[in-house]
Amino acid sequence: FILAGYGGTPDRLQVFRIDVQQGRVAEEFGDGEHTGICWGGMANYVERLTRGVDANVVYTATRQIAEALSAQREAVLGEISEALATAGVTLPPDLSFDVTEHIEPTLPWDAHQADIDFGNLSTQYAVELVELLVNTQSGMQRFARGIPTVGGRTHIGV
Repeated sequence: FILAGYGGTPDRLQVFRIDVQQGRVAEEFGDGEHTGICWGGMANYVERLTRGVDANVVYTATRQIAEALSAQREAVLGEISEALATAGVTLPPDLSFDVTEHIEPTLPWDAHQADIDFGNLSTQYAVELVELLVNTQSGMQRFARGIPTVGGRTHIGV
C-alpha cells in the first residue's frame, strides 16, 4: 500500500510505502519539498501518460544506445588502426589502450512529462486524477496480451 498525508506538522507532507506481508513501513521521500506522483505495481500506461515514456522503453533504448556507442567505438578504433597500417606506421606490439565511455547512454526522458501542478491540486482533483490513472491502467490491461494483472474494483481512501 501507499499511504500519504500530513506528518507531524501541518506543512510536512509524507508518503509511506507499507508492506503488510513483511511488516515494513518505509518513507518514500526524505526531507524537503516534494510534490509529485508515486505508485506501486504495474504502471506502464500510467508512466506513458504522465512521463511520456515507460521504464521498459527507457531500459530498451538505453541498452541499444550503449550497444551502438560501443560498436561505434570499436569501428573507429579499427579504422584508425587500418589507416595507420596503410600509412606504414609501425605500432609497438605490446601497445594496448582502452577507450572509456565519456557520454552516458541516455536521453532526456523527463523532457516531455505531463505538466501537472501536483502541489496545487485540490483533494477532489487529486482523487479524480488517481481514478483516471488507475482506470487507464486497468482499462488498457483488457486489451494487452496475456492475463490482465490490473483490474477489479478500485477504492480510493481520503
